Amino acid sequence: MQGPRVFISYSSFDRPSVETMAKSLRNVDIDTWIDQELHGGGTWWSQILDQIEQSDVLVYALSQHSRRSKACRAERVYARALGIPVLIVRLDDVELTRTPEALEQIFDYDPQSVDSFITLLNEVKRLSARPRTPVEPRPERPPVPGAYIHDFVVQLEADELSWTQQTRLLEDIKLSLKKEHDPRTRDDLMDLLRRLSNRPDVVKDVDAAIGDYLAQTVSADPRKPDPIPVVAQPSPSPRPMADAPAPAQPQVNPAQPGTPHPPGTSTLQFAGAAIVAPTPVPASSPASIVAFVLAAVGIFSFGLPAWVGVVAAGIGLGRKERLAKAAMWTSLGVAIIGLIIFIALAASGDYYSY
Repeated sequence: MQGPRVFISYSSFDRPSVETMAKSLRNVDIDTWIDQELHGGGTWWSQILDQIEQSDVLVYALSQHSRRSKACRAERVYARALGIPVLIVRLDDVELTRTPEALEQIFDYDPQSVDSFITLLNEVKRLSARPRTPVEPRPERPPVPGAYIHDFVVQLEADELSWTQQTRLLEDIKLSLKKEHDPRTRDDLMDLLRRLSNRPDVVKDVDAAIGDYLAQTVSADPRKPDPIPVVAQPSPSPRPMADAPAPAQPQVNPAQPGTPHPPGTSTLQFAGAAIVAPTPVPASSPASIVAFVLAAVGIFSFGLPAWVGVVAAGIGLGRKERLAKAAMWTSLGVAIIGLIIFIALAASGDYYSY
């Protein structure tokens, strides 16, 4: 028997948590669909509506971001118009006061909890088992969110754009970005700015203004990484299902070509999500401290102990001690100065008076 078909409506800001949810549902034979596209458009939106019409349950991943998403709102409203049950699962501590969701039953979903997943699974099965009468006539399909973008696309496809047209288009897109909160639509608007910048006839000052704006917008992006989604061991009660997802084990994931990460860090992968973690640095510097001591003694003995300090500092460098470089330069400096003094005294004959 074919399992229920689930459509997950979510904001792209919450993609890591939603992908973990979808993977867990698929592991127990729930046919689950999520939007994997990065950009909008008519074809993209038609595909989404097709999937909603074929689903048995729509799971709405409620968060601070999805609440502002025009696409999520349209998906939820269309599903209800078709008579498809909607299950609301909350991903974060979004405030529900004075919102339509506050009047509905909501389940908190924690990607780290097996008990939370079992609750989600049971609700999906319960809602999908409800008898559903096809709605006739079928409700009208909602328009593409952010359809006004099409006007910008038409302008960008013109063979030539004057300085006035480019400037006006830039300001119109920036104004739309200021008003727009839907992440998918914002991504499309940002792409339009890049397309304007890549035109062969782009004016120099317009291109510079686009570059400055994109840099400021990316640096001010409120998107924050979600906690790494893992599935924890189930608590003693209730007893978990035999086919519930097992806890993910961390493994080193070699950095992909062309994906640099900051020095002193390494890439790890948890439950299919790559993260960058700091490489441990030794807290103590024993070899470097020895080098400093020998350099200090060398000040009073023509730098001879400082040469041993150079060796000790070299050991510290091999161990990646924090003070190794400073110890190396100090030891070398004392050793070289001591050698110069020794040679000078020996040449003048004063050395033999010591």
